[in-house]
Amino acid sequence: MLWRWFPPIVAGVIASVDVCNQISLNWEDQLSELGFRIYRDGNFGAPIATVGANVTVYVDNNITGSHTYNVRAYNDCGNGELSATATGIGLTVPGVATTVVAAEHCGDVTVTWTLPSTSPITESRVLRNGVQVGAVLFPTATYVDENPPAGSYTYRIVMANQCGTGTQSNQSNSVTVIPTLTQVTGITATPSSCFCIDLSWSNVANESGFYIYCDGVIVDSVNANVTSMQYCPADTQNCLVQVAAYNGCEVGPLSAGVSVTPNTYPVAVASFTASENFCDRVRMQWTPYSAQGVNWFRISRNDVTLAVIPSSAASYDHLGVWPQSTYQIRALRVCSPGDTISMLSSDAGRTAPTPVGPSAMLASDNACGVVNVVFTFASIDGQDTVYIKRNGNILDRLGPSAVNVERTWTDTSPLAAPATYMVCAKSNICGEGGCMSDFGQAAPTAGTVTNVEASHEFCTTIIVDWTGTAFATGYIVRRGTTVVDTVEQGTFTFTDNVATGSVFNYTVTAYNPCGNGPTSTPATGSTIPLPPAPTGVGASDGLCNEVIVTWNEIAVATSYEIYRNNVPLGTSPGGVLAFTDNTASPGVSYNYQVRGGVNQCGLGTLSTPPISGFAAAQIAQVTNLTAFNDAE
Repeated sequence: MLWRWFPPIVAGVIASVDVCNQISLNWEDQLSELGFRIYRDGNFGAPIATVGANVTVYVDNNITGSHTYNVRAYNDCGNGELSATATGIGLTVPGVATTVVAAEHCGDVTVTWTLPSTSPITESRVLRNGVQVGAVLFPTATYVDENPPAGSYTYRIVMANQCGTGTQSNQSNSVTVIPTLTQVTGITATPSSCFCIDLSWSNVANESGFYIYCDGVIVDSVNANVTSMQYCPADTQNCLVQVAAYNGCEVGPLSAGVSVTPNTYPVAVASFTASENFCDRVRMQWTPYSAQGVNWFRISRNDVTLAVIPSSAASYDHLGVWPQSTYQIRALRVCSPGDTISMLSSDAGRTAPTPVGPSAMLASDNACGVVNVVFTFASIDGQDTVYIKRNGNILDRLGPSAVNVERTWTDTSPLAAPATYMVCAKSNICGEGGCMSDFGQAAPTAGTVTNVEASHEFCTTIIVDWTGTAFATGYIVRRGTTVVDTVEQGTFTFTDNVATGSVFNYTVTAYNPCGNGPTSTPATGSTIPLPPAPTGVGASDGLCNEVIVTWNEIAVATSYEIYRNNVPLGTSPGGVLAFTDNTASPGVSYNYQVRGGVNQCGLGTLSTPPISGFAAAQIAQVTNLTAFNDAE
């Protein structure tokens, strides 16, 4: 009989992930199958396809996205088991770019967009008014359309990959590329009656203003749509005048040049100076002016007019407090079209500065017998002297500091209490300026240690305790006059290891970096002594079968030990002052000693010398008894 079985499970199922619009399946051939059934996305009730025996490839066409696949073999006996799941991906064209934005700047258009989340993406193609003008590789999402022709444009983005191109994006905002600036034409340049040059020219499109050139150098400018001005050069030499338009992106080509020579200007003011040594003003002075035709001076600070004064003046005060500035004066000739001014005379000036206080300052509180004042100035402008003050009183006057150089001044006679130290900057012209203060004081010596106590209740140690004191960094412990320990602040006890029965006086002295404080009142401490040797030891003689040992009481003994011939014989509790030796051999003499027992500190001392004692022997039996008869 021929037996048949269900086909085995299909092995080696692989699904493709890199083909456009289809997924290709491959698997290993099996024995005894009549064909294979293919299932997709877990729908095992209905296969998507059936192939014949020995076919190991199936292509799932017109499908995109991620899908799962299983394959099972079948024969006359039925279906085999499902294969392991394989995941395949059918590629498709990319999605649509979003948020397409175009921005024009100086003739270039920058286009940005947001990439779609679908993949893969190979490149982004840029369309200007429907025509592709460029492409960038993934993941770039920016494109610069350089120098397109002048006009208005919109942009779209098309995503592309190996499967083709996706849908065009929505249209971007519209941008306009303006044409480049053209050359200024129609320029005229005519000397004016007031020693200037009257200029005019034709306007051009897209300008933000115009530059005026003299011999190729920009000497003035005007705003947009202004096509005339009066230019007054700084001298009366011949000048080739040209005009060029400008905007935020470029300067246009120069116009044709016109050669012109202006009329003569007033001469410059001589010996002009601006002061720096007044606290409430800047005083300007100059040589009296005698040129003909000039009636006024124009005074300026940093090119801003302050005043117009008669030309008979030879000084001017700018009241107030002013930083370093450029002060200027021009001789002014008033003409019908405007003012004709001389060449500029200028000088730097300012009000004398009030010096600022230190940028950092510290008064010490940890120096022995002195207070150190440390300070630094970040600015020394106007500083002539540095004052050191204590509680408002000047202690010293120092010379000026250097910038950011630390200085130290020492108060060698500080007050006992904390004081306010102050460092002030002073100007010889404007007086005292800024200050900075800090509390400081000399570090105190250590105080007196109190409540010193020494123990009496230990055998070989005496514990010394005390109460700490302010300003101490540590404590010196003395036994008599001998230093036995030094401890840090925070430790207020000392253990002295000594012999039993010792008695000592202890003192404690606090110390710190500034020296030692006073020595404390002495405290006496002691240790418990060992019991002494008993006295009055006696041993009986002649008692029947026993020896009674007696002694005098020792106050510190808690028990007694009795020795016979140097061998421990027995003990007796404290307060019992006799011991009966019941083991003594009659007629034998023994030496007895008593040790003062023990207390919490150990064994006492044996009594000396040994005391002799013995027990009486029994009376021997009478022998050789003889009786006499006196009757004879």
